[in-house]
Amino acid sequence: MVRACSLPIGLMDNPIYLSEIKEIALYFPIFFTKDNNEEFSIKCLFSLINDHNVFINKKGNFTALYLPVYFRCFPFVIATNEKTNEKLLCFRTNTELLKKARDKKYIPFFDKNGQLSDTLKDIMQILNILENEKDKTRNAINLLIEHGLI
Repeated sequence: MVRACSLPIGLMDNPIYLSEIKEIALYFPIFFTKDNNEEFSIKCLFSLINDHNVFINKKGNFTALYLPVYFRCFPFVIATNEKTNEKLLCFRTNTELLKKARDKKYIPFFDKNGQLSDTLKDIMQILNILENEKDKTRNAINLLIEHGLI
């Protein structure tokens, strides 16, 4: 089961996607960074202080006027099986958002018939859209690199 609120309070930044840059730019600084593979990504900044996000209150609720897409799906992510190229729904286990036992404060993974809950279906739909957005964002970043802008 997943809780309806509570985000990672210590998150200082998060990845963003091309389609949300206009909204993000209204509320947060945007920056480029390189990962361990020397590949650029684009992120928004919440804080310069380690383990402190001024936009997430003590209850784990996001307080800014715009909620980045990354948080709308948290703690869920899509991973790709390297052998089969199959997309897999995964979740981060190091969060208080998940609970094994039923609780009214949490949203169930499955409905009474054993099918994915409507909420989880909605999250999966957003995650699938984000997978496409990752490609568009990567292409835009590659154009910036190609033209010597970053």
